[in-house]
Amino acid sequence: MAIIGSIGTKTANHVYSQQQIKQIVQAIFDYPERKWERLLPVFDHAKIEKRQFAVDKEWLMQDHRFPERNELYIQHALSDSLDAIDACLNDPVFLKEKVPFEAIDMLIFVSSTGIATPSIDARIMNARPFRSDMRRMPLWGLGCAGGQWGWHMQKIGLLHIPIKLALSYVVRCAA
Repeated sequence: MAIIGSIGTKTANHVYSQQQIKQIVQAIFDYPERKWERLLPVFDHAKIEKRQFAVDKEWLMQDHRFPERNELYIQHALSDSLDAIDACLNDPVFLKEKVPFEAIDMLIFVSSTGIATPSIDARIMNARPFRSDMRRMPLWGLGCAGGQWGWHMQKIGLLHIPIKLALSYVVRCAA
C-alpha cells in the first residue's frame, strides 16, 4: 500500500492578491475594453485569493526575453525544489526520524513551466547525496494535471517496481 509519509513546500518570495494580479495583467496587456469585460471576470470567479511569484511585480511588468525568463526558472526551480525536498525529508510533524537522501529509491519531478538541460531532477541529484542507482522520472508538459499524474506514477512505481520510498515534487514557476 502506498502512503504519503511527509510533505515539504516552499512559498515563493513574492505573494500578490488576485486583485493585484488583475491590475498587473491590465497594465501589461493592451486589450480593447470589450475583451477586458470578457476576460477580467475570470479573476473574480477563480476562487484564488493569492498567487506566488519568484519575481516582484515590477519585474513582471517589464519585457523579458525567453533566455532570461528561463534562466530564472532554472534558478528558482532548483533552489525552491531543494528547500521543499529538505523540508519534506526532515519534517518532525510527519516523521519520527529524518529520511536520509540515500534511502530514496525513486525521484519524480513534475513541471510544465520551463526548459532545463541538464534537467532539474539531474541537478537535484548532483546537489544532494542521493544514490546513483536511484530511479528518476521527469514528467514535463502536462500542465495543471502534472502533479496528479506524478502521484499516479509514484503509486505505480511503488506497487510494480521493487522500490520502497519515492519522492515526488512539482515545480510551478512561470515567468
